[in-house]
Amino acid sequence: VGACAGRATWTLSKNAPWFSKIYAIDTWADKNVFYGVGFNLEPEKQSTREYFLEQVHDRKNIIPIQEDASQVSIDFKIDFLFIDSDMGRGRNNNWPIWENLAPCLKKGALVVGANYLPESRPDEVLFADEMANKLGNLTHEHGIWWSFYNTPNEIKKRETREH
Repeated sequence: VGACAGRATWTLSKNAPWFSKIYAIDTWADKNVFYGVGFNLEPEKQSTREYFLEQVHDRKNIIPIQEDASQVSIDFKIDFLFIDSDMGRGRNNNWPIWENLAPCLKKGALVVGANYLPESRPDEVLFADEMANKLGNLTHEHGIWWSFYNTPNEIKKRETREH
């Protein structure tokens, strides 16, 4: 989620098992769209859908979905969810995305997020820390956080034991 310019999507695709499908969900329509060298793009480029497709053209297992991740309809189970819906400081949209996609996760799915940066992104850190409380485990390093998904019943059992 938050495929943007395609760098992380390309890397995931390149390192995933050959039979994997990488669904890249992004609106590519943010009015604050990233552009230029500050975001590691060529000065004249913007992170549009077209730019994304240029960046991942050699990866055949990437399926771009141009839609709001908090509203996208998924009819399959997910093994790995990467949330990087960074729309700028204080403007993340992670909870609606989580609420929409969590029912699609397989038990034990890997859930990963970006921007665990306490000095500059307290909003993203707050989301990750709340995820830690919800999932019961979370690790972070170099701005990336990850956890393994427990089913809603397992989360309720854990919450009941703690109270």
